[in-house]
Amino acid sequence: MFTPSKIRALGSGKRLKGDHGLFARANTDLTVTIFMQKKIKGDNASKTRKLGTLFKESTSLKLELLEVQQKAIKWSMLMDEGNDPKYLRDNNSLLKDSMTLNQLLVEFEESRNTYGVGNAPKTMRDRRNTIENVFNDWLHKDVKLITKQNLLERFRVYSNKHNGCKPQTQKGMRYLRSVLNYGINKLDIMDKNPCVVFEGQLSLTSKPEEKKFLYPSETKKLLRFINGFVVEFSGKHLIKKYNLPEDADTPYRIQTYNLIKLLLLSGLRKGECLSLKWEQVHLNGSEYSKEPFFEIVTSKQKQPFGVPITEDMLEVFKYQEIARDVINLGDLDLSSDKGRHIQNSEYVFPSPNPKLHKGSPVDAPMENTKEGMEVLNTLLPELKQTDKIRANILRKTFATTAYTLGLDMDRISQITGHVGNLSTKGVATESYVARKADDHRKYFQDINEAFKGKIIKDNELRETPDEVADSLPSLTPQQIDELSKYGVLTEEEKETYEVNSRIKKQNEELRRELAKGSEEVISYIKKQDDFK
Repeated sequence: MFTPSKIRALGSGKRLKGDHGLFARANTDLTVTIFMQKKIKGDNASKTRKLGTLFKESTSLKLELLEVQQKAIKWSMLMDEGNDPKYLRDNNSLLKDSMTLNQLLVEFEESRNTYGVGNAPKTMRDRRNTIENVFNDWLHKDVKLITKQNLLERFRVYSNKHNGCKPQTQKGMRYLRSVLNYGINKLDIMDKNPCVVFEGQLSLTSKPEEKKFLYPSETKKLLRFINGFVVEFSGKHLIKKYNLPEDADTPYRIQTYNLIKLLLLSGLRKGECLSLKWEQVHLNGSEYSKEPFFEIVTSKQKQPFGVPITEDMLEVFKYQEIARDVINLGDLDLSSDKGRHIQNSEYVFPSPNPKLHKGSPVDAPMENTKEGMEVLNTLLPELKQTDKIRANILRKTFATTAYTLGLDMDRISQITGHVGNLSTKGVATESYVARKADDHRKYFQDINEAFKGKIIKDNELRETPDEVADSLPSLTPQQIDELSKYGVLTEEEKETYEVNSRIKKQNEELRRELAKGSEEVISYIKKQDDFK
């Protein structure tokens, strides 16, 4: 029989042969499906029947393998008697008479994998770990024996176990409700869901995020601060003015801000941006498109997806090119193994502290945006519609802004990678990705412009309130220079106000000369004032 170590070591798409016609096949989502190949009495052709799908990282994998073995023995006996276990199972026979919580969870996970819903590795891992933590002693209990009283007692005990345990228990109940509903609605092994006991007392829905997003005035400020760190290299000024941590402008933090900027401008999921490799980035276009774009495989749908690189996104990739070739992200000696690793990394956002394998660093992307988010949330402490900036908030902001600009929900689903756009049958993937990036280019450009403070609504362009922009006309040249040092002026504002600031300075100097009675100076000043 298969062992947990062999199952966990099985690579995606690989097979592992076992005894008595059993074999395992690894899937792409951290699961392994076990099959049995055997002849049914009276039929000369062998039949392949699926025994179940197991989660590789399950803490009870050994017990689950034993359950599969017992199921294989039972099915083998049925086949020797001339019965097809698949037919018996599909027709609500004795095979459905009982099912443990773990067996139902495995069936539920298998269904998620089949229909492509809720099967992201992170979601599967969280669901499995939460259920195993909250209901560990119920995993081998018949689900029909789980009662309302059981659930009330479990919630009372676990939520009071220690501080911070209540949210985990509540999430466990939410996951359990979904799994039991699957047993009721799809497998007919139960009549009622005992989780109804919490109705009116406890919310078993995930925290609603639909109304949590950033307003254009907030995205404009966010981009101001990020550009202050990344483009203007004004970190020291920002640290001093806003009392930020001293390491808020380290190369690694700057890379994190850069990633956060790409999350906002692209509307992608955090994992999709973190895993981005240079081979997927086409700054000079490709044979299929003259315009710059990058390609990903969506983390949930596992489909190819092309994202047009706008002018604002281009700054992100240009900085990362510099970081790869010049800047030492981990404050490391570039001649060291880790330093060379960073320079040679295939990832756009490389990890500054790669794990070592046999003494050598293993190429890897950075793992999260936590440190950068902490700094940016300090700079933007009071947001109108959300408590803080997070990756999922940036994605919702992208979708909300797209909707404000007049895009319908189908188009928004397409540009955010929620659904496939076209069938790729008979079409080269590279051509498909490039073409879709071009098709969506205008949408991304408009959304990126909206993030800088301009929203199109009912075919009208209106400026959103912005403290910095509103204050600029009344500021002195010295104050404008100070803002410029902080890196919070847009390119348009620099052209307008920094030029005026220089003219004002020149005129001040000339007025001092005027006091000396120079007629030539008087004439020059008049010309300059007329020019203004």
